[in-house]
Amino acid sequence: MYQVTVQRLSLPQWSHWRYGAAFPNLPMFNILGIGTDAAGRCTHWHTEVDIIANKCQQCRAYYACYLCHNTLTTHEFVPVAKTALGALCGSCGLER
Repeated sequence: MYQVTVQRLSLPQWSHWRYGAAFPNLPMFNILGIGTDAAGRCTHWHTEVDIIANKCQQCRAYYACYLCHNTLTTHEFVPVAKTALGALCGSCGLER
């Protein structure tokens, strides 16, 4: 079977020099995937720039990639609307 790894990102981990101050009241997100590292890279997408997680409209969870999502769930990945927040940076935790 697959080993599921969950990476919990805490927005207060943002660097102070870039964002001015920590944001202790902002939410924490999980990046689900197969073999994810600290920045949310998975076994499918693992280059230095592959740090964006995508939110599925149906299950409302962030996954490292659609392949991880389709492997770990019982439904196909459905992207959120372009006007909604649907991408999460695995490096800084910014949701867009």
